[in-house]
Amino acid sequence: IDDDLYPLIVFLTGTMLRPTLKECFSIQKKDIQIRKNNKGIEYLVVKVERKVRTTQGVTSLNTAVGAFRELIERHKLKSDDYTFAPHIKNRNHAMRYFQDMFRVVLREINLEVDHHGNKLTLYSLRHTAITMNVKAGKVPMIEIARQADTSLQMIDNFYYPRIGDIDQKFADDFVR
Repeated sequence: IDDDLYPLIVFLTGTMLRPTLKECFSIQKKDIQIRKNNKGIEYLVVKVERKVRTTQGVTSLNTAVGAFRELIERHKLKSDDYTFAPHIKNRNHAMRYFQDMFRVVLREINLEVDHHGNKLTLYSLRHTAITMNVKAGKVPMIEIARQADTSLQMIDNFYYPRIGDIDQKFADDFVR
């Protein structure tokens, strides 16, 4: 298991990005900026081509900042370097590389399916991030939908029904 798997997991849950070639695995260092809000809390702004539209800035939770910094330090990332697996030039291979590692970890901890019987994948991290943001209730649903590049209807139909499975304090700590 590569040391970059953990920062990827933290980054995906902190950004609600899709773990796809187009969204996550094409991001270069130059596509990410670290900013501070009015309370001095750092967050990332990620320029990414989304499923629906290109955006100038998906904002992250504070947790994603540390993951990004860890990758910069470990790989001595330059502006045009890919953020994840910069040593792998074939981005489809890089994506499969992380998918395979995540699958191995899930198998090792006997967590290949959730309590509803759904198979868990890297994409499950996106679902977790959206659900936790909805449960915490700190950001209006329309903003969660925009940041996640999804619809209010999808949040209402798919994510909202799952918030009952999550402890409120855990969700609050997750999105602080």
